[in-house]
Amino acid sequence: MNRARRWAAALLCAACAAAAAWGAPLKVLVTGDMHGWLEPQDRGARRVGGAAEMLARWKTAEGYVPASFLVLSAGDVATGPALATVYDGKPAVAAMNLMGYDVSALGNHEFDFGRAALDELRREARFPFVAANILGEDGKPAFPQFALIEEQGLKIGVVGLYTMQPHQASHFDGLTVEQYQPALRRAAAAARAAGAQVVIVLGHASQRDMQRLARETKDLGVALFVGGHTHEFRCERAWGGGAWFVNAGSNFGGYVRIDLDVDPKTGAADVLDVKAVEMVERADAPADPAVRAEISKWETRLAADYGEVVAFSARGVDDGWPVYNLVSDALLERVPAADAAIVNPHGVRQGLPPGPVTRGTVVSLLPFRNGLRLVEIDGRRLASFLRRPKPGAVWGLGGLRWEGRRWLLAKSGAPPDPEARSKVLVTNYMLESMDGLTGLTGELIAEDYRRPLYAWFAAHPTSPERPLESLVDPAPRVAP
Repeated sequence: MNRARRWAAALLCAACAAAAAWGAPLKVLVTGDMHGWLEPQDRGARRVGGAAEMLARWKTAEGYVPASFLVLSAGDVATGPALATVYDGKPAVAAMNLMGYDVSALGNHEFDFGRAALDELRREARFPFVAANILGEDGKPAFPQFALIEEQGLKIGVVGLYTMQPHQASHFDGLTVEQYQPALRRAAAAARAAGAQVVIVLGHASQRDMQRLARETKDLGVALFVGGHTHEFRCERAWGGGAWFVNAGSNFGGYVRIDLDVDPKTGAADVLDVKAVEMVERADAPADPAVRAEISKWETRLAADYGEVVAFSARGVDDGWPVYNLVSDALLERVPAADAAIVNPHGVRQGLPPGPVTRGTVVSLLPFRNGLRLVEIDGRRLASFLRRPKPGAVWGLGGLRWEGRRWLLAKSGAPPDPEARSKVLVTNYMLESMDGLTGLTGELIAEDYRRPLYAWFAAHPTSPERPLESLVDPAPRVAP
């Protein structure tokens, strides 16, 4: 299906079920995985997203006023561009406060800045972050399991669920993640006991996970499951009728509007309409002035703190292999003791735009609080790790090349010796969360994994006459 048809399908993702005339309408707006992309993004000839632009669209297209809508976030509110990363997600939460969000699922990237920073972010938010299945050392929920929201004459229990996928253990600080079903059953019962007339599931989890959970918990009568984490932009109804599943995309690039009809006495809910809206804007699209002013305040601070220019690119460095190779080659060059560098592509979040590259640009490129370590790993284990974990998955590689159906080390021109150890640069995140590396420790090279990249920029000055992309190898480095 081509792009135009996909978006057409999304826009037509609506259900016009027969109204039960229970007389308690509930209007819901959902966004997912915003990652702090508060500004619109230029994607070719298209201009997409923007927090201030989205609020203006809600007001004009949806008739939005905070008292008449339930506004939900599926989590991962920050860790994207420098604006929302440098300041531990606070600019994103400040914008969401002005937009009138009622509740957010707790996403894995809310932990990127450490527990203390997360607690401060939660204090800054005028809405709760919920996660019923994150447990403390005492085995009890470590965060609110649900939010009880009084909206449009109804008491709504919004139960949060956190992804079961791996996370960085050091940032998680001893917490554990419980399976979805028992957590939902416990939280839904608690929400009902607190007075909730209807329950909505707000999960930082894939639509597939939410659909499986809905089948396992049909008896709970949940009409709406909101998902996130996987950046899907989909809305579907369970086969044969029943619950709806919605995922609202990412980066403020779209939202989903849901209208329900609720029986206040029984808590039964019927989804009347579902509408997915892509945020494609004109260059002069209206923007909410209060949100625009808040974003501008943070941008002024960012320019003062992280505006130093470290490189120049004439055409930009594309996301994917060009930027993976730039990062892995730069790390390898700045640590001569290393034989190879392996970069997790999900830790490299975007390409580099044309023009001056500032320290803030580098934070947008590598947004995580991550250390760089030099580990010793035998050739057999290294070869096993380099096998692609699933079709299409790759590693960013420096100092390794594929030749003759095997990986070769550039230093020696030979494959890694199965019995000998090679010195390989990896991040703390990779050591803590990736099969094949867990259990290794190694030497801490840099507490901030951006530092060697800054040093590489300093050692290789760039300019309009010698732009950054002229120093970058864009070729794929992957086993066929």
